[in-house]
Amino acid sequence: MNISSRILIQISVIIFFISCKKKEVSKSINTNYVRVSLQNQINTDFEFDSRATDFLMFSYKEKYPKYYNELIKRSYNIPKLDSFNIVSYSFQKGKLLYDLLQNNYFENEADKINFQYYINDTIKMIEKTFNHQVNAVSGFKDGKQVIILDTQNNNNYGDDEIVVFDEKFDFNNAEKLNDLPIRSFNYEIASYDTIVNFKRKLQILPSPNHPYSRFFINSELFKKYALLIKIKDYWKGKINIKNTDYEIAIQGENKFYNNIILFRPDSLKNKNIGKAYNRNFIYNFNDTIKISNNLYKIDSIYDDMSMLKLKKLTINTPFYSYRLGYTIKNFKLKSFDDKEHKINELLGKKYTLLDFWGTWCSPCKELTPSLVKLNKELGYKVNIIGVSFNSPLQDSKKYVSDNNNMNWQHTYSKDRVGIIRDLNIVSYPTFILLDSKRKILYRGTGKDALDYIEKFILEN
Repeated sequence: MNISSRILIQISVIIFFISCKKKEVSKSINTNYVRVSLQNQINTDFEFDSRATDFLMFSYKEKYPKYYNELIKRSYNIPKLDSFNIVSYSFQKGKLLYDLLQNNYFENEADKINFQYYINDTIKMIEKTFNHQVNAVSGFKDGKQVIILDTQNNNNYGDDEIVVFDEKFDFNNAEKLNDLPIRSFNYEIASYDTIVNFKRKLQILPSPNHPYSRFFINSELFKKYALLIKIKDYWKGKINIKNTDYEIAIQGENKFYNNIILFRPDSLKNKNIGKAYNRNFIYNFNDTIKISNNLYKIDSIYDDMSMLKLKKLTINTPFYSYRLGYTIKNFKLKSFDDKEHKINELLGKKYTLLDFWGTWCSPCKELTPSLVKLNKELGYKVNIIGVSFNSPLQDSKKYVSDNNNMNWQHTYSKDRVGIIRDLNIVSYPTFILLDSKRKILYRGTGKDALDYIEKFILEN
C-alpha cells in the first residue's frame, strides 16, 4: 500500500468518526430540546394579565425636567392646543436610566439604585443609540383631550394621526374600548450584542386615574395627561407532543422584562376560560412544565421572540406544582383546635375540595350556602377542607359556629408561608378540586368555579 493510499484511508476513517460524532450530537439535541416557532399576531385566542399588556405613559416634566426640556426641543409640528405635555414609556428601562445618568438628568439617589436593577438587560449595548421609547402628545383643546402618538419615532407629530376623546367617553365600557383603533408602532431593544426591532400593535387612551399613577406622578396637575398603552398583539406557537397539541403564547415588552408565557392544551382554545383559569397555564423562564407526562424546563427564547426552547428534564424526585394536572405536596394544616394534620390524613373520599376563604372576604361569605348545599348533597363523594386565611382565629371559629351546617374540616393559615404561597393563592375564594392522590383536577375562583366543580363531581 503506497503512502497516498494510506493517507486516503486515514482521512476516510477520520471523516467516518467525525460523521458519527455529528450524528450523536444531533440526536442528543433533538432528544433533549423542543423548539417552538412563534409568530407575532393580534390577540384573539388568549386573555393576558394587564401587567403584560397595559403600560402607563406619563410626563417626565415633573421627575426629569432637564430631560423633558430636551424632548420638547426635539419635537416639532405639534398643533396649537390649550395645554399639553409629552408623555413617554420606555420599553427598556436600563437604557433610559443610563441615558439619564450620562446626561446628569437624575434628580435623586433612588434613580441610581433603580439603574443598577435594570442594567443587566443592556449590559453590552448600553452605549448604543436606539429607539427604546414611545412618545405621545397628550393635550386639551376646547374641553376635549387630543392624543398624537409618535408611531414612527421621529419626533415629528405632523405625520401621525390625531385622536380626540370627548369628556363623556366611558372608559369602563369594554365594548367602546375594543372599538378604539389599533395602531402600529416600532421600538428597539438591546439584547446582549444585538439590537432588535419590534413592530407592535396597540390601542391608546386617556388614563388619568390609573392605579399605577401614584408610583410615577406626584402632582394632580400632571395626572390628567397620563395615557395608557394597551398592547394587542403577542407571539403565538403550537407544538405536538405524543399526539397532543399545545398552544404557546408569550406577551410582554421583550425577552428580559415584564413578560408572561401561556402554555395550554389546544383542546381548551374554544372555551371561555378567562384570566383566572389561565393562571393554571402561566409560566416564566426556567419554570418546569409537564407535557405528556414528561418534564421540561422553559429554557430560553430568541432575541426577536421568534423561537422558544424547551429542555427535557430527568427528575427522579416527585415534582409538585399548583397548576391544573399536577400533584400538590402533602401539606401540613392546622385545625381550629390547633392540631396539625397532613392533607393525606384528610382525604378518604373520591374527591377533596380545598376552599380558601377569609372572614374579611364578602364573595367567600356569599358562597357559604352553596358550599353547605354541595356538602349536603355530594358529601358522599367529596370532602371539603376549608382554609381560612389572614383572619383572626376567633373570627373564623365564630363564623363557622354561626353557620351550623358548615360541618366539614376547617383549618387556618396566618400568613402566606406554606400552602397559600406554594399553591399560588392570590384571589378569594379559590377552589381546588383534588383526586384521592392529591392531583389537581380543577382550580378556579368565585361562583363559576364552584358551579363547575359541583357539575364535575355529579357527572364523574
